[in-house]
Amino acid sequence: MNDETDSSRQRITYDAWLEKIIDELATARKEGLRLATAVVGQTFITDDLYVLSLIDKSLRLVDGFKSMIEQRNLTCAGILLRVQLDNCLRTYALYAAADKQEVVHSMLEKSVQLDQLKAKDGKKMSDRYLREQLETVDKRFGTVYKEASGYIHHSGKAFYSIASVRPGTDSIVLEVGRPLAQKNDAWLKECAEAFLFFLQCQQALTQPVVESKKQIDLKDTEAG
Repeated sequence: MNDETDSSRQRITYDAWLEKIIDELATARKEGLRLATAVVGQTFITDDLYVLSLIDKSLRLVDGFKSMIEQRNLTCAGILLRVQLDNCLRTYALYAAADKQEVVHSMLEKSVQLDQLKAKDGKKMSDRYLREQLETVDKRFGTVYKEASGYIHHSGKAFYSIASVRPGTDSIVLEVGRPLAQKNDAWLKECAEAFLFFLQCQQALTQPVVESKKQIDLKDTEAG
């Protein structure tokens, strides 16, 4: 098998994966819309504003992420992954907070900062605190968070994505502004699969809100 044939087969494999992941993102997007409708329910309360804003943010991230992986833009895809992880942190804050209403106010009032609010255990809900709490739910969260942060803060990822060693030599090839090299396909796949996983993680964290709203709607119906 020559290099050209091998490269062609790898391309077919990658394209098949891309089609699959885009379909899965579309399915997750539909689930996000379903959750949004369920969160509103029949009775609209202030808490819904916080949850709905996070759902909307995740849906817009899906749209952007889809474009980035189609364009093979690993840098931007990694940044969007990091923002999606932040969505998970902000959603989890509702459950961790000593006062849920303060969390909602942190979105509506500039004077209220989430990282200054206290959790049920009395500790401040910094990003680090929320991250460590989510690690108890899924131990991979902290590792992925750290890796994705490397796309936002200048790190070695910016170098390794453009650098490669010329075969048979000690020379380094730097591909600045060029299409992403095929050698980075594995990183792009890993990034996309992590984005999808933590999109679904946010949706799972949102589901209890939906169940709670069902109970509120039921009580209002019975009272009426």
